[in-house]
Order: sequence, then C-alpha cells, then structure tokens
Amino acid sequence: MGRGTTPTYYLRHTRKCQTRLDSFQNELHAVNVTSRELLKILKSRGCVEVNQEGSHLKIRCGTCTTTVPVHKGEDIGRGLLRAIERQLEPCLGKGWLKRR
Repeated sequence: MGRGTTPTYYLRHTRKCQTRLDSFQNELHAVNVTSRELLKILKSRGCVEVNQEGSHLKIRCGTCTTTVPVHKGEDIGRGLLRAIERQLEPCLGKGWLKRR
C-alpha cells in the first residue's frame, strides 16, 4: 500500500458509520415541537394542566408529572423534549412522542 492511500475496509466502515450517524441526526431533527404543539399532544393523550408558575406549566398524566416551558414561538430543545418524554414514559408508554 502506497503512501496517501486509504485501505478500502476503512472507507467502507467510515461510510457505514456516517450513514448511521446521518439517519440518527435526521431522526432527532425530525421532532421540532413548540410548547403549544406539545401541550396539544399531551392533552389528546389525557394529560391535564396542574399549575403554572411564570412560564413553566406543570402537567400531570396519571401518576407522572412534568414541567413544560411555555415560551411563545420557540421550539423546545431536543434534550429537554427527550427528558419530558422520559418522565412521561411510565404513564404514556415508550416512544409516545414519536406516535403522534
């Protein structure tokens, strides 16, 4: 193998990893939700508003409780969205947000 050439097995592995990474990032970016849309989804699944302090709304779904930030026109960050999804999984089931 000459200098400056890359082994073909490395290229195949790199392409495969990049394809997986691209599909994972597309899946994450596919869920852009505002607080209004999230509240609509939660209410359709039987959740109720419990309390609001400033721009934070407390939501209860059965025995599960979470807080949703209500900032007009802003998307909820994917990390916070995943945390909300995780907090409500015992009551709404795994992957409830993806089954809109």
